[in-house]
Amino acid sequence: MGGPDCNHFMDVAEDLFSRDQMFQMEMRSLLQSDCEAHAFSDAIARRLLGSEASTLRREFAELPHWLGRAITQNWAMADSAGKRFHLRSVAPSNLLVAARTRRVEFSIAVDEDSVTLELAHVPERHATWYAEVPAAVA
Repeated sequence: MGGPDCNHFMDVAEDLFSRDQMFQMEMRSLLQSDCEAHAFSDAIARRLLGSEASTLRREFAELPHWLGRAITQNWAMADSAGKRFHLRSVAPSNLLVAARTRRVEFSIAVDEDSVTLELAHVPERHATWYAEVPAAVA
């Protein structure tokens, strides 16, 4: 939600997507596979220090299961078009409602020069049903 951990993880991921060729190859491979939902966040976590990796894994485990794939798909779209890719952690449009309803907001803005993804949530205030992978989408 724009908190220190969220901002840091988005900055790390954005940097990996833009500069780390091994990471990029791994993410392209994951997109082509029928991998587990956590594989996307695990690819980032392996590049973090132990405590940061644990925090990232815990956060992603609470977020919608499709988030890692959605982020990676949008990066791949931007990359294939030669456009910049940005990840942002932002405050929910209504913090109290987001906390009470355990809302996660995810938006994608595409313009002439870039693709920007924004994620808004209240840490540790997530609905439990959307973290689980339904059998129909697994």
